[in-house]
Amino acid sequence: MPITSSSNFKNPPVAGNSSQQYSLQAVWNIVFKKTLLICLSLSLLLALFVYWLFNPLIALLVFFLCILMFIAGIITFHFTAGKKNTNQPHALSYGATLNSDGNNYRSLVERVSDAFVAIDKDWNYTYLNKKAAEVFNRSVESLVGKNIWEEFPESVDGLFYHACHKAINTQELQWLEAYYQPMDKWFENRIYPSKDGVTIFFKDITEIKKVSLALQQNDEKYRSLIEQASDGIVITNLEGIIQEVNQGVTNMIGFEKSELIGKHIGQFLHHEEADAIPLRINELMRGKSLLYERRILRKDGSYLQVEINSKMASTHTLIGFIRDITERKKAEEEIIKSTERFELIAEAANDIIWDHDFVSNITWGNKKLYNLYGIQPGDLVLNFEMFINRIHPSEREGVRYRMNKAIEKRESLITEQFHFKMPNGEYRIFYDRANIRYDKDGRPLRMLGAMQDVTDTEKFKKQLIKEKELSDSIINSLPGVFYLFNSQGKYLRWNKNLETITGYSFEEIKNMHPINFFDDDEKELVAKKIANVFIAGEDSVEARFVSKNGTKTPYYFTGRAIMYEGETCLMGLGLDFSDKQKAEKAILESEEKYRMIIEHAMDGIFMAGPDTGFLDVNTAGCRMLGYSLDELKGLKFIDLIPEEDKITNPVKFEELKKGLSVINERRLLRKDGSLIDVEISAKMLPDGRYQSFLRDITERKRADEKLLQSEQKYKLMFDNNPLPMWMTSLPGLDIIDVNEAAIRQYGYSREEFLQLNTRQLRPAEDVENFLKEVEKMEPDKINLRVWRHKRKDGSIIHVETYSHQIIYEGRRAWLGLSHDITEKHEAKELLQKSYDEIRELASSLQTIREDERTIIAREIHDELGQQLTGLKMDLHWLSKKINNHDEKVIKKMNESKLLINATIDSVRKIATDLRPSILDDLGLLAALEWQGEEFEKRSGTKVSFVNKAGDITVKPEIATAMFRIYQELLTNINRHAGASEISVELKIDKEQLIFCLQDNGVGFDTEVIKNKKTLGLLGIKERTLLLGGTYDFKSALGKGSVTCISIPLRNKVSS
Repeated sequence: MPITSSSNFKNPPVAGNSSQQYSLQAVWNIVFKKTLLICLSLSLLLALFVYWLFNPLIALLVFFLCILMFIAGIITFHFTAGKKNTNQPHALSYGATLNSDGNNYRSLVERVSDAFVAIDKDWNYTYLNKKAAEVFNRSVESLVGKNIWEEFPESVDGLFYHACHKAINTQELQWLEAYYQPMDKWFENRIYPSKDGVTIFFKDITEIKKVSLALQQNDEKYRSLIEQASDGIVITNLEGIIQEVNQGVTNMIGFEKSELIGKHIGQFLHHEEADAIPLRINELMRGKSLLYERRILRKDGSYLQVEINSKMASTHTLIGFIRDITERKKAEEEIIKSTERFELIAEAANDIIWDHDFVSNITWGNKKLYNLYGIQPGDLVLNFEMFINRIHPSEREGVRYRMNKAIEKRESLITEQFHFKMPNGEYRIFYDRANIRYDKDGRPLRMLGAMQDVTDTEKFKKQLIKEKELSDSIINSLPGVFYLFNSQGKYLRWNKNLETITGYSFEEIKNMHPINFFDDDEKELVAKKIANVFIAGEDSVEARFVSKNGTKTPYYFTGRAIMYEGETCLMGLGLDFSDKQKAEKAILESEEKYRMIIEHAMDGIFMAGPDTGFLDVNTAGCRMLGYSLDELKGLKFIDLIPEEDKITNPVKFEELKKGLSVINERRLLRKDGSLIDVEISAKMLPDGRYQSFLRDITERKRADEKLLQSEQKYKLMFDNNPLPMWMTSLPGLDIIDVNEAAIRQYGYSREEFLQLNTRQLRPAEDVENFLKEVEKMEPDKINLRVWRHKRKDGSIIHVETYSHQIIYEGRRAWLGLSHDITEKHEAKELLQKSYDEIRELASSLQTIREDERTIIAREIHDELGQQLTGLKMDLHWLSKKINNHDEKVIKKMNESKLLINATIDSVRKIATDLRPSILDDLGLLAALEWQGEEFEKRSGTKVSFVNKAGDITVKPEIATAMFRIYQELLTNINRHAGASEISVELKIDKEQLIFCLQDNGVGFDTEVIKNKKTLGLLGIKERTLLLGGTYDFKSALGKGSVTCISIPLRNKVSS
């Protein structure tokens, strides 16, 4: 076999393993050797059989006899083989043999399973068997007589080439395994030389070679992996004796390989673990893999903590993978200690500590976290949805949205403040800080955070803000200038008057000293007075107050030392001294106004002493209770309270004595014994008196009752309405209430409904359009829409909804009512389908009628027309042939000619009316122009046709419909319009073919026409709709009419 490269090249004796491979000598050698081997095997089996059935000594004797026979056979084989080799050149001359006496040899060679070729000394093929031809993919005839090196030039100077020449030169058998690249195959070649050439037996060993190479590579890889493995690897037999170890084991425990191999594995295990962690070899032999931790002995006498993974390596060996886990154990101990410390800190912290795993959607936390949910740790696995559902509905989506945005931006720290629902149903305010950890791809892994209940803090902040706003309001309402500064002269607070009067801005005053507002000659006095306030506690001074523009105004300044934010400060007022008299007058006037305001106030104003006895009451108060002022001065407030209310609604004296303002609603006794509902705002003054403001709330109470009744009626109507109703929040569109009818119609329970959003009540493909429509809805109007809704079971219903906005529990919400129109919709679809079918039927009938008219027109034109023409020709012929001077005959003949001519004209007109031939011959444009000209001839009405569409051709059915519409319009104009001019235009606009006709006739009322069943206009409408087009009639009495027909250009054939 020609070979370009080789892996093995040998010169051995024939290594027999087939009884039909090579030359007769080779066949003989192989058969003889195999026979000897078979006999030896049978002898051994016989010996074993005898050993099993009889005596071992007899079996041993039989075995020795077999050995002697085998040795004798070997000697005989070598003798005969040597004798045959002396005649090898003749035995191997297959070329001559096959040519001279080839029948027997050919039969033998063809039966050989290997490929066989014979080559003469000139390297020409003399013979090859069928197997060789199959290998070469050539016919035998194409190779016999050809030179092997010319046929396979790539083998020249290769291993096979040299092996063949070596066989010729040495006259010795050459054997080699070689790779032939053009065929991508390995071959085993045996080359037998002779004086006439060479004989070659070869066979394909590609698969065997690949397996052999793969096994060799795998063995090398296995060896390399074992030696390079960082883990220790130990191989033992089934008794636990160490057979092999890698370098990792020796590095790990310090023993050399020679000190380990041959020893029992138990010698290196800790004696205390022998019973607790047995070797369990029996389980390994059953195919189990075992993973356990134990201590193994090191050379220095210490023990190493390792993890061992053991399994069956083969039927006779076990393998163990040993990993040093000393550092891992230390790390685990550190983690346990760290975890314990963290848990102690988490439990000791005031905050609620939590840890959320995004992958498993599990949230862990300290005990305070579980208290938020009203459960004990371990009762329930917490997750993100449970947390979100506890947040107030108005804040829920915002928290979710901001967290998702933070994750998109890969932000690490996020903070939130929200209302969280407690187990008792109360919402408390929490401040939450969290840190998010991400993987390398930016996906969130964990989120750790701490929550703090800030409800009381937020309430306190709001109270502080209110008090500051109140104090600012009081300060800014004070006359003159108000100031507050510390001992260093730094202004802490002041009123707007200080900025207005001095002309300095807020930023300027913030950085000024009080002395800066005075003349140089008064600064020393003012400084002493300020210092005395911090010593004596209070003082006052009169001085000129200098503004930014230099204006000097006499002022009277007061100062008092107070504690403010932990330090001693001066607080005082400055009054314009020049306006002192004006101020006094203003005070008197203010008192008078105050008295007038009190007297004319709508509310009752009461002043009472420490014993609640009335001291003063305004007119409104007297009128409210029906007493005079003198009568009230003899009564106490407690006397006006009904006896039963003294117990159920007592006066809150304790709160009043604390200085608190108390607002309460109660009933009071009037002088006539009737009761009046009032709202009382009372406060105890510094001198011990009580000041009260009473407001008659009788009407409000009645209104509240009516409102309550109205709400109850509304609730009753809502709950008992036979049509489904619901309310949705704004702007989230979450369902916040629902009636029983909706529960029945949609199949959800009330609890399930209240977890839904209105988006979920419709198919996914309708949501986008729904949201667009919601944006268009007017809040103060009832919005009617038709939707498809989805029930719980997935079925679709068609509903008609009525929606408008209302105030629900203090917030605006959508109130929706749903009316199931599924049956109506299905009936409408069925009606539309029926209408479409009728229209299609009408279209078919119209088409059939046009086809029939076309056929009749052709038959009239072709058959009857030809017959009349022939008759006319016959009359002409007769008139020439008849030589008759009878005037009556001549007259009759002429009348017959005229009658035939008239008949021909009538036939042509009838054929044209049935189907104008021009429509089929020249198309729509020519037919429209011709029809206009014909109409102008018959009616005398001027017709102007303008074609702006160009030379366009449409489908025949479209051309017919357009032409019939034109005929119908002209007929209507002729009958009813009385027009003198008609303008027709054909154009293309936005992929539409547009046909417009305008006349200057009497016009008509379009509303009247709509109510009339005019067949002409109905035909125009139907023809247009069948084309997928639109029509438009415009007219007014005395102003003519305009008709426009628009047809989609998809019906166009070409242009």
